[in-house]
Amino acid sequence: MTRITIQDIAKEMGLSRNTVSLALKGSEVVSSSTRQRVYEYAMRVGFFRQPEPEYLVMILRRPNDAAFWDKIMSGIMKEAREENCLIQVGVILEEDIVQSRFPIGYKENVDAFLFLNVFPESYVELLLRGGKTGIFLDGDVHMNGSTMPGDMVKSEGIRSTHCMTQALIDRGLRRIEFLSCDDVEVCQSVYDRLLGYQQAMEEAGLPMTTMKELQKLKGRNVYNLQDLNAIMDERTELPEAFVCSNDVIAGRVIQVLRKRGVRVPEDVAVTGFDNTEEGDAVQFITTADFSAEWLGRRLVMQMLWRLRHPEAPHEVVIVDSKVIFRNSSAGSEHLQH
Repeated sequence: MTRITIQDIAKEMGLSRNTVSLALKGSEVVSSSTRQRVYEYAMRVGFFRQPEPEYLVMILRRPNDAAFWDKIMSGIMKEAREENCLIQVGVILEEDIVQSRFPIGYKENVDAFLFLNVFPESYVELLLRGGKTGIFLDGDVHMNGSTMPGDMVKSEGIRSTHCMTQALIDRGLRRIEFLSCDDVEVCQSVYDRLLGYQQAMEEAGLPMTTMKELQKLKGRNVYNLQDLNAIMDERTELPEAFVCSNDVIAGRVIQVLRKRGVRVPEDVAVTGFDNTEEGDAVQFITTADFSAEWLGRRLVMQMLWRLRHPEAPHEVVIVDSKVIFRNSSAGSEHLQH
């Protein structure tokens, strides 16, 4: 049988040889969707010439193109390739959940699911029926050890957000607000970031953003510049700092503030989370980095351990975060020029 080459794949897919080569190496120069398409095609035509895969794994995610998910997927693919696992990706739409519909590409012989987003309990039960293994990236805020349907892997959020908030307090700032999207009510890792902020504020005896206040933003998309501008318009005054639940929101806040003539960090300090800055914001936002790629790899590691030890108690694995202080939260004496 003739060996399949990178050039063969490039020709059949209408891509350049360099693009295919970078995609197969997991390079982030190539978009996550293209890397996935190339990888799946290469697997299908036998490019890797590997033995029969040990496990068939299905990744379940909602539509999302953020850089954070790109890095998670890259880590999953790299670890799965090293461990000889065949990966399929199912993008779950809201109508799939409403109609209790299995994802496109679902096969009855799938060994495990990797849940990259929080899904309703009823939909999770549908997929895991018959004793299927489920590994969860994050989980519902109300989920506890007795209700967990499988192992969970999540990023650390309490200590690191506490650290960033404390640094703002140490600068002498007192009016510090937390800003997040609806995820704070759903995802444990985002809720942990709120808790870290609140702990630091409570220890300093300062007024803090509550969940009730965040719930008032329901239906308002803080990722959307128009919505965010409207939220700012409704305010009588700005805080001295925004602690944002991720870098994307932090970047949007900085954009809105600068267009209003507000200087960051001189007038208002801003922090984020995830270390996924893009564009002009790169190397500016104070953030917490837990290495999203390694988080993806850790999901596969946990899945393999669970498949080999199905009788063991469920586990929660927390991948540690490292705070990176940058100009967006610095005092004037610490600004880098």
